[in-house]
Amino acid sequence: MTKCIIDTNLIVRYLISDNDNLYLQVKEIFDLIKIGKIKAYFEQTVLTETVFILDKVYQVPRDKICITLSELLNYKGIYNEEKLMLRKALQIYQETKLHIVDCIIISKVKLQKLDIKSFDKELLSYTEKVWNKNITNLELVWIACTVRAISEAAF
Repeated sequence: MTKCIIDTNLIVRYLISDNDNLYLQVKEIFDLIKIGKIKAYFEQTVLTETVFILDKVYQVPRDKICITLSELLNYKGIYNEEKLMLRKALQIYQETKLHIVDCIIISKVKLQKLDIKSFDKELLSYTEKVWNKNITNLELVWIACTVRAISEAAF
């Protein structure tokens, strides 16, 4: 069985299908991924970039982005240790106006029972509203450090 990592360009060509030649090539690959004949790693950063490209470049509506990428995550050959977190992040993205990176952070906070420290008022407001947590802006703790520590622990 073939194993690979898929990049943003491949996913966008597959989902947008704006170039017939490229689409036919990539469709062949994704047809095999869909049935599990190819195992394809779907990196979190690729998901983030794909959401950004679909939203900003192609003006695809949020709900369509989320539904389509969630379906893609369900392909038999797609793997990522944090699939559940990615699905939850897409759900939050669909339900809010938050940036996809904030949605990933919120998803990790929820699933890994982490505290969140940030100066991002929109992020804190959403977190407080959803989980009724009192979060203070007084502590200077960079959320990037938390995300980096989680990422490093995965390796």
